[in-house]
Formats: sequence, C-alpha cells, structure tokens
Amino acid sequence: MKRGKPRKHTTQHVGTLPLPKPLTSPEALGETLTDHGGSMANANLQIMNIENIKALHAIIAASSIFRTDGATIDLAAALIALADAVHALDHTDDATEHIWHTIGEYTECPLGDLIIGAYWALSQWHGGQTSDTYAALCALGQVFNPGMTSGPELGTSEEMVYDSINQHFEKVESRRKKSTHEYYNTENFPILVAHHGPWDIYRNENDECAAIPLNPNSGYAASHFGTMNYVRTLAKEDQTLKLVK
Repeated sequence: MKRGKPRKHTTQHVGTLPLPKPLTSPEALGETLTDHGGSMANANLQIMNIENIKALHAIIAASSIFRTDGATIDLAAALIALADAVHALDHTDDATEHIWHTIGEYTECPLGDLIIGAYWALSQWHGGQTSDTYAALCALGQVFNPGMTSGPELGTSEEMVYDSINQHFEKVESRRKKSTHEYYNTENFPILVAHHGPWDIYRNENDECAAIPLNPNSGYAASHFGTMNYVRTLAKEDQTLKLVK
C-alpha cells in the first residue's frame, strides 16, 4: 500500500445505503484542537477515519457483490469513499499498519485484499476517463501500488474479490446489452423495409433501421442496422437482402 496525491470526490451515497457519518463534526474537532493541542486532534481524526473505513468496508462486504442476499450498492461510489477514507489516514502512525488485515478479518475479505482485488477488476472494467469506475480506480491507486505485480494473488481473497467484482460487471454488461436489444422492436421501428435471411429490417421516422429476427425464439438478437441509405446500398450488393416494395 502507498500514499499518493489526494483526490477530491463529492459522492454522498452508496446505492440506497447512506455512507457513514463522521464520528465528530469539524466544529467539534476544532474545539479539540484548541483545547488539547494538535496531537489530540490528530488522534481523534485517526479514530474517526478508521471507524469510517470499518463502516464502508462492512457495507461493501455485505452487498450483493459478495452475498446473494446482500443489498444493491453503487460499487464505484463505495470504493471511492473507502479509498478516500484510507488515504486520509496518517500512515506514518505505526498503529494504522494493522488495518489491512484486521478490518474485515472475519468477513468475506480483509480490507487490503478488498482494495487489491477491486483495483485489478476495475483496471479491466472501467468505462474510460470520464466514468465513475475510472474515478474509483484512481482513488484505489492512491492507496495501492501494484508495482511489478500483474493481478491478484491466486488462491487468496484478493482473487475472490477480483472474481466477484468481475461477475458483478458481467451482469451489469449483460443487462445493458439486453436493454439495448430490447430497444430494437417494431414499436420503435414500425415500418417494414426489407427481408434479410432470418431477419426483417424495419425503419423509424428518422430512417434509422433495425434488424429484428423473424423468430423471437431463434436465439438471434435484434440490433441496429444502419440507415435506409445503407440498406438500399447493401441491397444492390447482397442478393439475400430483399427490399419491400
């Protein structure tokens, strides 16, 4: 694990579960600083951050990512909040070294393995530099330096976390694709324009086209099929594409 340049995030909630509130307010911490000096304030801040880390870890570990009966969460937001809380710790304090193994020790995975497994999963599944998943990857990169490693350690809970998050994103991607396929139907594309093997080609009022399987149980999926200009051009080259007169 390593420290890095702090990043600022504005995420306030994880799915339907609110993130844990700080154990002390800034005002209360300021009073502590005034009354007891910086060392007492820093100690209280460390305690506050560690308790927040425990709460965030518990939310993620008990979620549907790892449990069949777990709550649905916004994983990217949860990981950003967790990484930021870890990064906020004073890592020069030897007392924080134990957190990687003791936080979550008797749950699905300890804190360190959660961070490492999530980092490797997001390195494959992030949606580009403007996405929340990329922001989560960057946040995790504040506290984990992969060095010369190229993935989670096999046979450990790092690998379990990696596999579980991969499965989560595979399900998300499957739902996205299913939703996309369902958009291409005769309600949204009502005008039949051509026959093409096991598909009929339909268009909408904007001349955008969709290929819709003749047999909905054939295993073929409806999809985008260019524009009417593309269909007309293709019909001149492909004898299996028959325009409807």
